[in-house]
Amino acid sequence: MSERRPDFDAEDALVLTGERLTNLRLLARLTQQQVADRAGISRGAVIRLEAGKPGPTMDTFFRVLNALHILDVITDALDPLKTPVGIARAEETMPKRVRKA
Repeated sequence: MSERRPDFDAEDALVLTGERLTNLRLLARLTQQQVADRAGISRGAVIRLEAGKPGPTMDTFFRVLNALHILDVITDALDPLKTPVGIARAEETMPKRVRKA
């Protein structure tokens, strides 16, 4: 069975995310091993994430985000009510006024 490669945009996002994880780690003055220890994963997994390689699980990714103290930032960014589409849809379904019963 051949390995499924991500499409071009996803591949770019993996590389960019890896670069940003590296920068966050360096700004925190942490080694790859320290991040791995805090996340409960191998140093190799950190290396793969930072290199933007496909394959690490979401669990691994979220463990690294937590070790870098940014998990809440990422999960908050995924709040559908903070996206343009989510805001527009919420406004469409919100009542214009509330009447007394």
